[in-house]
Amino acid sequence: MKKFIAIVLVMLSALTIQAQESAASDYVQIRPESLTIAVGKTTNLIYPFAIKSVDRGSRDVLVQKAKGLENILQVKAGRECFEATNLTVITSDGKLYSYSVGYNESTTQLNLDYTNGKVNATQEYNEALAKELSTTAALLKRDIYGITNGNDGAKLFVEGFYVHENLFFFKVRIRNKTNINYDIGQLRLFIRDQKKAKRTASQENEIEQLYVYNPVSVIKGLTEETVVIVAPKFTIPDKKEVILQVMEKDGGRHLEVRVKNKTVVKAKHL
Repeated sequence: MKKFIAIVLVMLSALTIQAQESAASDYVQIRPESLTIAVGKTTNLIYPFAIKSVDRGSRDVLVQKAKGLENILQVKAGRECFEATNLTVITSDGKLYSYSVGYNESTTQLNLDYTNGKVNATQEYNEALAKELSTTAALLKRDIYGITNGNDGAKLFVEGFYVHENLFFFKVRIRNKTNINYDIGQLRLFIRDQKKAKRTASQENEIEQLYVYNPVSVIKGLTEETVVIVAPKFTIPDKKEVILQVMEKDGGRHLEVRVKNKTVVKAKHL
């Protein structure tokens, strides 16, 4: 009996060790990259995707995104000879970058490029360029007709649809033919099923608005405004359509237009 119990204990011990070894192999440890920073120098970390999250182990590490860009993080020391700490950066593709940060006023780590020459423009874009191209789009002559919707003196027009690399530009005009101001509560861009059966919920997928040229909040009486919406490049799946929706704040003059895939694929180059 004692021999049997001893055998069982040995077997249980072996199973425990095996389980521990199995659990240990369920993850991969990410080794932090060594990074030295200084008070008098700025280190630029350049990523292939937009930066979504930054965590500093210490306030002695100063960070900021480069102005007008979403994929470049600028790092420098807040004081001399701070204690070693860490820095974690997560980009929009879900990748985590881990750094062990130390102080070195003579550091040569000034520009670290992780892009291999490729930047995903869908996730990261140059706001200055988007603004410039939006201004150009706003001044172009109307070349789309028939995509309109009106409601009690308010009217929405899609006047142009353009593409530049991985960016789309929607040129729209909102007109108010009444003496009552049209206050914009919401301006949405999303993909929705073309048709839905009764009692069946329609799935809506929001399209990110990267930049809005002339982001007006009110269309005054007897006036109109032109707005250009910049969005990531996309195509529309079968049996779906793009919806541009303007909701009146505290009112009922809601406007909605449908853009089909045949319009999207005919986008003109900016």
